[in-house]
Formats: sequence, C-alpha cells, structure tokens
Amino acid sequence: GFSADFVQSLLDEFGKRHCRIYDPFAGTGTTVTVAAANGALAFYSEVNPLTRLVIDCKTNSLRNVANRHADLAKYFGAIRRKVANSLPSLEDAQTEQSEAFGSRKYFAGKRLIEIVAAKRAVDTVPAPAPAFQNMARLALAAIAVNCSEMKRAADLRYRTSKEAHPEDFSALAVFDDKLSHILDDVEETYSELPTATCLSESC
Repeated sequence: GFSADFVQSLLDEFGKRHCRIYDPFAGTGTTVTVAAANGALAFYSEVNPLTRLVIDCKTNSLRNVANRHADLAKYFGAIRRKVANSLPSLEDAQTEQSEAFGSRKYFAGKRLIEIVAAKRAVDTVPAPAPAFQNMARLALAAIAVNCSEMKRAADLRYRTSKEAHPEDFSALAVFDDKLSHILDDVEETYSELPTATCLSESC
C-alpha cells in the first residue's frame, strides 16, 4: 500500500496537465479518492468486490449522500431499530454462518447473533437510494474482523484464549459507533466530488 500524501505529491507534480486518472489495480482506492478530491475524473479496475464497495463509498456514494445527511441519519436509525427488534436465535444464526462459511466458525455466541441481525437489517431495511445501503454495508464490513473470533496481526488468524473478547463485548455497540462515525464524516462539501468509474471488475 501507499499513502494519500504520496498520491497527492504525484498529482501536484504531474496532475496539473491531466484531468483523468486511471488505476488498473485500485485496491481500497487511495489513488481514486485522492484524484476525485482534486477534481479529476477517476477511473479504475478492481477484482475484489469488497474493495470496490470501499471505493464507491469513498467517492460516488459519499457524493450522493452528502446533501442528504438527515435522510442518512433516519435510515441508520431504522437499521438500529430493526437490529434491536429482530435478533435471531443462536441456532438460526449458526445456520446462516454455516451456509456462508461451511464449517468455519468465524463468529460465536452473542456476537454471531448480533452480526447476523445487523446483516439482515442492512439487507432488508428500505434505503432511499443505493448509496445509503452501501454506507451501511461498509459500516458492517468495517467492524467484521474486530467482532469475530479472528485477529488481524501479520495475517488473519483465530484469537488465542488471551485475546478472546470479554463476555460483555457487544458487536451491536461497535456497529452503532461505526454508523455514528460515518454520519460525523459526511459533509456537504463532498457533494462536489466528480464521478469515479469502475471500468472492469475482471482480472
């Protein structure tokens, strides 16, 4: 990876004469988002669907919700209420995890129930526009590892017993904090961002 400052330095040096930037391996979109912030038309290719979601949320979706902060807050509130009122049973949540991951137990107990409830709420609460749902999906994706039985170190591995979550750990509280963080970050100035265009999702 590389920093936004590095991309900015390149645009400062070379970008004055160019209004289009293309990143063929976009990753999480550092080049794309810095280009857009500088008013350039950004184009990219990226095979990973999660990082495409991240790029979209940092560019197009952000632009589309920037002038609708109250609507975004209302939508996130509806998701919070849906989660609180629709917690599945542990057995139901375990079935969903098995359907997605087979025998791998990435989530357990109360955290599994809460993550499944959050996912279902994001999937089913009507969104005013696709950009709103994308932002909620990003919030859920952003907390997934932290709320799981996994730990990101040099790689991604299962937690040891010393690294296990405390009994009172709440995935819903972490999800709620992330939704609030996104709301705090959305500003009207982002409504001026130019479009970022994915040219290819295929390797």
